[in-house]
Amino acid sequence: MLGMTYGSAHISSPVAALKTVPETMLAAVIDAPGHVRIEEVTTPKPRPNEVLVQIEGCGINPDDVIIWENSEHRDYPLAPGAPGREAWGWVAEVGEEVRRVKVGDRVAILSQRGFAEYDVVTQEEVARLPIQTLEMPFPSLVLAQAMNIFSRSNVEEGTTVAVVGAGILGSILVNLSASIGASVIAVSRRQFALEIARELGAAQTVLMNLKRGNIVDKVLKVTNGRLCDVVFEVMGRQESLFVATELTKPDGQLILAGSHVGGLRQVNLEMWSDRGLDIVNAHSRNQELLRTGLHLAVDEAGRGRLNPGPVCSHIYDLAELGEALSTTKQRPDGFLKAIVIV
Repeated sequence: MLGMTYGSAHISSPVAALKTVPETMLAAVIDAPGHVRIEEVTTPKPRPNEVLVQIEGCGINPDDVIIWENSEHRDYPLAPGAPGREAWGWVAEVGEEVRRVKVGDRVAILSQRGFAEYDVVTQEEVARLPIQTLEMPFPSLVLAQAMNIFSRSNVEEGTTVAVVGAGILGSILVNLSASIGASVIAVSRRQFALEIARELGAAQTVLMNLKRGNIVDKVLKVTNGRLCDVVFEVMGRQESLFVATELTKPDGQLILAGSHVGGLRQVNLEMWSDRGLDIVNAHSRNQELLRTGLHLAVDEAGRGRLNPGPVCSHIYDLAELGEALSTTKQRPDGFLKAIVIV
């Protein structure tokens, strides 16, 4: 892992993107389950509606780990740069029909080949980053998902919010909620994640190694018996679903933000019904919605209400992609988000 902060690791100006684009580039290639090699490949060329981006960095998404380690129904090797979907960088070339960005712009992109020195995408998958984000990493996909989830919520100034699960997605939701004046309670199994949540604006934190009843009692105490107007369930687990339900006040909003995998879940339908809860399933992979979410994330970052920097805990270079994927799977103490600097 690189022994530096993001600010010292990133490309600090568009000068690199303005240079002549090389004929070949380095790209990570997953050629077998759990194995990555770095390969020299031909640099892609943009077609009329496409943008060539010199990649500055790319976040590691949990789904990338599944692709990296699971051979089921998958042909190897994967395409160079795949499956990197959280990339940002500098516009190096544009096709003749491109009007949204120009060479030298810093951009975030929705791609599937971001583990490489360059990537090409249609202009619809590109969002220009404002100058205020220059010192920030910008893992595009997770930020787009977070904004789409947040836009489905009723959070406003003065709202009491609980975020159950303070990983990368939960931390961003804490940040967004606190930035508009909500009173945020962060709930997590990891103490260090709660400390980050405090830095991002959480007014209260609750360690989730308590019994469920104790968690509810603590939230009742800090809310003067009211419970929470809006609860984001982010962990995607059975126990967190029960906890989130019990933290939501009558007529409150329970938002399913996490990805629930592994089959059936039980829900306390009696409590949902008795309390008249507004249940929102906000986890979506719709590409059009992701484009919208990415532009919303850019806008919020430009206003100073979104900063993913503090949650990017582990920084790697491209040659260390295998280690970055392994760390994302293991989630050691202190881990929130891994990014690869290219």
